[in-house]
Amino acid sequence: MDARGVRRVAAPMVLAFLVAAGLGARPAGADGGVPPAPPPATASGTPCVPFAGARRVLLAGDSMVGFRGGLSKALSPRLAAQGIQLRADPWNGVGIERYARDGRLSRLLGERDADVVLVSLGTNDVFVPHPQALVPWVKSIARSVGARRCVWLGPPTWKGDTGVVAVIRAHAAPCVFFDGSGLDLERLRDGIHLTDAGGEAWAAALWRFLEEERPGLQCMRTSPPQGTSTD
Repeated sequence: MDARGVRRVAAPMVLAFLVAAGLGARPAGADGGVPPAPPPATASGTPCVPFAGARRVLLAGDSMVGFRGGLSKALSPRLAAQGIQLRADPWNGVGIERYARDGRLSRLLGERDADVVLVSLGTNDVFVPHPQALVPWVKSIARSVGARRCVWLGPPTWKGDTGVVAVIRAHAAPCVFFDGSGLDLERLRDGIHLTDAGGEAWAAALWRFLEEERPGLQCMRTSPPQGTSTD
């Protein structure tokens, strides 16, 4: 842990003796490190363009949405590069049942519609003793999305869970479920919330996930002109 209170995980050591011996090419990159993996190929060999055709994306849920940092900060420039507006609406400390009872997602969509909805809920439910009790509330939230494209971001767990990840996965339809429970993310001093670097890693993982064809999500391999909706 450094002076900022950031928890860090040591990266694997890179063996460079083959390069030094001239037996292999040095990976490209500004720092000489291993370059990022190429986008995953779909059945056609070309990755999907995440959020293609959308004009507005709503990212709503608990504090993992990020206030001025974390996930929302990481997603905003990625979407802006495609001419897409991101609206982030975090609710600190909220769980799935309270969020569903409040009807907040329906109100947000009523105030300002969105082409794609990203739901980030479950972090405050990872240790509930009876996660099956959340099934009707997960279904209620997912139904409120209507016919819009939707991805439910499973909680990026830090010490496992009691079963809420499986509950969300099984009942989030028509939202596509993105599992963040296995990601290694940099966190703040509390060991739970993400740093900006952690948010960037989460956003990058989501982006790679959306580059693959997913049932329930439209796959476009070229981005249409800005302002064009495909919904």
